[in-house]
Amino acid sequence: MSYYYPVTHVPYAQYPSPAPLAPQPMLASRPLASATHLPTPNGQPYIVASPVASPVLAPTVTTMQRPPANVQVQRVRADSMNPSYADGKLLEQGAASERRRTTGSPTGGTTPEFPPAAHHDPEVLVYPEDPISAVELLRAGNERFVRGQVLAPHRNMERVKNLAGGQNPFAAFLSCADSRVPVEILFDQGFGDIFVVRVAGNVSNPEVVGSLEFGTSVLGAKVLYVLGHTACGAVKAAGTCEGEDVPGLVSSLFYHVKPALRNVNGDVDAAVGENVKLQAQQLAEVSPIIRTLIRQKKLIVVGGVYDLESGQVKEVCQITEVPSTAQK
Repeated sequence: MSYYYPVTHVPYAQYPSPAPLAPQPMLASRPLASATHLPTPNGQPYIVASPVASPVLAPTVTTMQRPPANVQVQRVRADSMNPSYADGKLLEQGAASERRRTTGSPTGGTTPEFPPAAHHDPEVLVYPEDPISAVELLRAGNERFVRGQVLAPHRNMERVKNLAGGQNPFAAFLSCADSRVPVEILFDQGFGDIFVVRVAGNVSNPEVVGSLEFGTSVLGAKVLYVLGHTACGAVKAAGTCEGEDVPGLVSSLFYHVKPALRNVNGDVDAAVGENVKLQAQQLAEVSPIIRTLIRQKKLIVVGGVYDLESGQVKEVCQITEVPSTAQK
């Protein structure tokens, strides 16, 4: 079943187009494809470029930027010692958590899945070589946060200075903009570990898709995580208000959330998780760059809901494969 919904129902053409951004040196040799896969109401593609720009390129997947020269890189990969790894596949969250408790953790035990000293060292970049290892870093980090045994890695001025020359986040997030959902803290990560795009209702639009394409294909993130949370104000508003009841462009969020509410017959609490699933599926299907990374086994898309009371993030979906159009 396809969860595809149009990326936006609000015609952007009614607003003045902003001036194109000046090209950045780091992107000179890594051009991102224009978002031709996002149709406008009049059938013309969104082109984030000036009228005299070079022709649109086909979607390409680029490699990770080089890490700063003064930072030691410790690469980790999924193997039998990784609680989230089983027979070459990503293990379900609950089963991985049980394995983590029985084999040890960075805050206790004799066989931790990732050396805590290295992850805590500001001069060491712990970088997962595969998506499963990236998911495990996030899962273990949230468990530490819930237990109150955080490492608080990479959160000092030495780390800040080491990152001045470049970034290599291992995960990219589409998260709600709610002030109670600080992504780096929830997953016990620090500067340079994760690339975060935040918008009310954790919904997709052309700018969000483009940002996440940058985070995955250019910066090299191995997991794309859509994070919602309980008691989400955007979902509640979409379920209880009409567009004319709110000022300005706030109602534009409703169009993105309404499909989730319809799928669960208006149940606002259930719609939070459903919205995460729909946004994750949309990202995996709409973006040719993200879709290609998934098919090449270089990226996993995960959806989760953060509980505002317990601090726990519960996964609601995992996308490890994207079927071709002919298979749907």
